[in-house]
Amino acid sequence: MKIWLPIVALASACTTSDVDVGESPEGSDYAAYCAAPDGPTHSYATAGEAAALVTATWIYCSGDVLDGSTQVGIAFGADHIFRDLEDEGSGNVVEVAGTSADAWAVAQSTTRIELLVTTELSGNELDEVWSMTFEDAPRKLLVTRDGDSEPSIYAIAP
Repeated sequence: MKIWLPIVALASACTTSDVDVGESPEGSDYAAYCAAPDGPTHSYATAGEAAALVTATWIYCSGDVLDGSTQVGIAFGADHIFRDLEDEGSGNVVEVAGTSADAWAVAQSTTRIELLVTTELSGNELDEVWSMTFEDAPRKLLVTRDGDSEPSIYAIAP
């Protein structure tokens, strides 16, 4: 079964945007979110609910990064383009503009709801398939790539 991702045609360059999402991950806000004990699982029943939950800015805590980059976080936009977050060197974390090839979608497979990631580096092909778990208090995103046993953990940006 082929899964097609919506690719939104946007013109953008790989430059840093003006979006300032706060202190660096070493700052107390992010460290506290990442170090917080596991919260209760936030259940979802549909791909639409999962997409609404993942549409946010997330700070990397531990595990493998979602797209193999050196990101300090990731922003899943409502436009279904994801953008890496990078430390600009002065203590602020900023979004790096995504391209139309850096797309994400949430889809229902036969057994689960999955996060699908397509990157420019993969030639606009489906790059990675992840299962998702969300936690509350504070909100965290745990993603596990097919074949991996350890999750990648992200905390929602404060």
